Amino acid sequence: VRDDVNFSSSNSSLTFNVSVLVTTTGEDSRIVEKYLTVYVKEKNDFNFILSNNKIMENSHENTSIGNFIVEDGVDNYTIILIDNANERFKLNETNLLTAKKYVEHCHLNQTCPLNHEIESIINITVAVNNQITNETLRFVTVPIEIEDENETPYNLTLSNVVVPENTTINSTISILNAIDVDFNQTLTYTTTNPIFTIVDNRLILKQKLNYDKRQFIPIIIRATDSGQPPTFIENLFIINITDVNQPPINVTSNLMTVYISQNATSLVVGQLCIIDPDVNENFTITFDKPNYQALSPAKNSYSIITDDGLELMGQIYNVSIADLNPPNGQNETNYFVNVTANITDAGGHSVIHEFYINYISRPRRNLIGVSTIQKIVTG
Repeated sequence: VRDDVNFSSSNSSLTFNVSVLVTTTGEDSRIVEKYLTVYVKEKNDFNFILSNNKIMENSHENTSIGNFIVEDGVDNYTIILIDNANERFKLNETNLLTAKKYVEHCHLNQTCPLNHEIESIINITVAVNNQITNETLRFVTVPIEIEDENETPYNLTLSNVVVPENTTINSTISILNAIDVDFNQTLTYTTTNPIFTIVDNRLILKQKLNYDKRQFIPIIIRATDSGQPPTFIENLFIINITDVNQPPINVTSNLMTVYISQNATSLVVGQLCIIDPDVNENFTITFDKPNYQALSPAKNSYSIITDDGLELMGQIYNVSIADLNPPNGQNETNYFVNVTANITDAGGHSVIHEFYINYISRPRRNLIGVSTIQKIVTG
């Protein structure tokens, strides 16, 4: 080396021109001179990069993020992870990996290790050490970007699943709700059950209900988000129909003709026909004249089609009417009796019905005989 250069000095110049003289020996000895330019760098003067710093939220354990790279360095280096963000990241030599296991539905209790909605950037710190001396040359803070992923809505619920059978059409029977952790997204609720429709988040009744025909209705409801691609949750719910006592539809009777028997203590004088939507209905029947009493009704099921096409199930109740103090046959005069019945069902619905009884004094062969009377509840 021809020039006297001290590379270890504190000379402010970091560039040196050096002349190197080489002399050979022997018969063909010669001298060769080479000029070199030497650049002196500080030992911590290097570029330090991470090949990729982005990772999708909900990534599974051991997912590779990127590799740490030292550029323009003069030594061999060791990379050490100093701050691993609560053990969410780890190093395999120079490869940065996720370190925690992903648990499905972790958004329910906010325990996801990588959650864009809560923490979109996570800072980690690494140390760059000299591999020989183990001297720390630099501490570097690296931001890891947590990228958003469209997550499935969860916790789909109905505010109410019990509906009275007399609920009117177009009534809101329940409010739908689901949770979506993604910001700025909307949920759309749908169902294929024709008995209901959904407007916004309201479940609306579209057909009449009948407890006697159906006590519960299964319905599948889907909540779909507006993400790309859209995701959805789908649940089966059971809508329970509750029985509501309904008023009688109609009460009829024919003209009652009674042939008076001598010394009769009681007579069945005729029947009332009560049509009521409720099965196994109980009636309280009173009369404006104290000598009349209603007997236990005979029941027959029936179905009718309403004006809107709905089939209703119900009962026809044939109620026999007894006269507990009939004419004794001593008086040969025929006469009519006007009787008013007050009919009240178990729900408190009352109907007034007026009917006539024609008493005929002359005995006839089709005389109605003495009946055994079974009382029902009367007012």
